[in-house]
Amino acid sequence: MSRLSTRGVIYRLIRYSDDSAIAKVYTEDLGKLKLFVPKAFTKKGGLPAFIPGVIDLYLKENSDLNRYYGFERDPAYYKYISTHDISLRLHLVFEVLDIICQEREKDVRLWKYLLRYTEENYRKVTPYILHHLLQEAGLFFDPYVCSSCGGEGESGHVFDNEFICSNCAGKGIYIKPAVLFYIRSIPKKEIFRNMKITREQEIELIRFFCEYCQSALEQKLKSCRTLLELI
Repeated sequence: MSRLSTRGVIYRLIRYSDDSAIAKVYTEDLGKLKLFVPKAFTKKGGLPAFIPGVIDLYLKENSDLNRYYGFERDPAYYKYISTHDISLRLHLVFEVLDIICQEREKDVRLWKYLLRYTEENYRKVTPYILHHLLQEAGLFFDPYVCSSCGGEGESGHVFDNEFICSNCAGKGIYIKPAVLFYIRSIPKKEIFRNMKITREQEIELIRFFCEYCQSALEQKLKSCRTLLELI
């Protein structure tokens, strides 16, 4: 057992009693954690969700419920709650993260990706993070090779974690050309860096990733409908 400080973000508060709560957090050094927060709800307001900062905590060895001592917000990320377009998308990202990530499973790249949101790139970052979460969990398909004919194809379907190009008879989740191009561009740094995502393209990306996540995780995602309605 030890007391430590780590950069992290509080993404969910579950009321435990009148003023205490269980906080779900994602941290740079320890991954996903649960913290008991004695005074989470006060007259001055509750703890801020989605703002990265430094969390002071006591890590317990024989329990998955750790002790919260304090949180210092990072002003550089106030935009995460002041910019509705960012906070709206973070609801979906953290809902998927909460399902996929295991307790105390560190992922340095995921932490870096969570800090990349800006007012200019929020349409592009969300599907990128969802792709990373699925891929790291071994739940994503090979987007380059049709499992039926071995070709590439420009569109197709995804069924049972396999890509079936449009030239072959397929069933499952339809993946449009623009969505497949986005996914195939992720490892190509120069192409992806210069890629611009329009509102219409983002809708198609979010729709695909929501449908795919719900199928792969076998769970309904509450944030999907809200996000697609408000984009």
